[in-house]
Amino acid sequence: MTLQKLGQFTGETKLMAGKRKKQAQSVDSHVPISTHSKVFVPRRLLSSTVYSQVLNLNAVSNNEAWSRLNSPQPPATPIQTAPVHNSAHCPGRIRPVAFLQPHIHNHLFLTVVPLSTPSDSTHSDMSDERSTPCNSSVTEFHSLHAKERYFELADEMTGQFLGPMPVQEFLDEFLPKPPTPRPTDIEPFDFEAVKGYETKFAQAAMRANICPNFEFHNTTDIEDKTFPYATKPDISIIPKRSDASETPNTNWTNIQLFIERKPHLSDPFHDPAPGADRKEHQFVKTGSKEATESRGQMIAYASAQLTMQFRQFCFSISIINGDEARLMRWDRGGAIVSERFNFVKDPAPLLEFFWRFNHLSPEQRGMDPSVSPATAEEVAMA
Repeated sequence: MTLQKLGQFTGETKLMAGKRKKQAQSVDSHVPISTHSKVFVPRRLLSSTVYSQVLNLNAVSNNEAWSRLNSPQPPATPIQTAPVHNSAHCPGRIRPVAFLQPHIHNHLFLTVVPLSTPSDSTHSDMSDERSTPCNSSVTEFHSLHAKERYFELADEMTGQFLGPMPVQEFLDEFLPKPPTPRPTDIEPFDFEAVKGYETKFAQAAMRANICPNFEFHNTTDIEDKTFPYATKPDISIIPKRSDASETPNTNWTNIQLFIERKPHLSDPFHDPAPGADRKEHQFVKTGSKEATESRGQMIAYASAQLTMQFRQFCFSISIINGDEARLMRWDRGGAIVSERFNFVKDPAPLLEFFWRFNHLSPEQRGMDPSVSPATAEEVAMA
């Protein structure tokens, strides 16, 4: 089974809808259901959690890890969920978020949050979608200030990051090479000129036409006011519009890729030195307030994208000091992170990422293929 297949909920592991109940066996004879709006899901059904628990990257070499990941895995047993506790604003749908908190020995919990349309407390139907977005009226997020929430998120995702994955392996595994090779004459994309400047970076990327189906926008100071705690990625990449005369507001329903720039001290991860023993290396940087806050912020942004769109996974880029970067792939169990690379000295990996991303299908960018826009007839019937 490939990384990409592990990185998404499959038909065997998707959560069934109450209206389409099927007889299915559960792991260990049952799936514990809390009466406090939490649904417990077997740990092995969640991709990056499987990576961190089974592989324990800190204890094996990269080559051994990737070899294990690509070896056959036993099929997951389908599960049947049961109704959970409902409130006036929480009719029982599972929140599709990027972060999951370890709970008991073999399980993780998913917290239930409001739907886009409030319902009475007797409603117990559950969605059968693997990637159902919820409305931005979520209230549980408002209880903490943004920075406080970032630290909480970083703590919740302890053990859910896998890396550092070699950059070329990341590209080959998650972004299939398009039939048209990447242009080599990217003169306008002057990395030195854009170093540390989000607007110039976005403008240079647009001029280079390396990702022609998308627009790059500096949204450092433009927060999505419809979503909790000041979510405003430094650079937002959205589909190209017919009218691009105005800079769009940050809108998580439309962002396809986000880029966050941080100083060196805020890099959430730490690559091992060349020749170092990876068995003893701690990839996630600990003991640093700046790094922990930065990691929590990235989790919040990935969570926002997965929450507001019908997605199975998403991508992001972490820029460090304006001249180095990491590629990241988020799913509902955690994230896979690439090695840190200098795109000023060698721009090829970053250019290749943008070129491949531009040619990905919606499904390859993480969109859920089981969901499609309503037709005009369906809208009229609604």
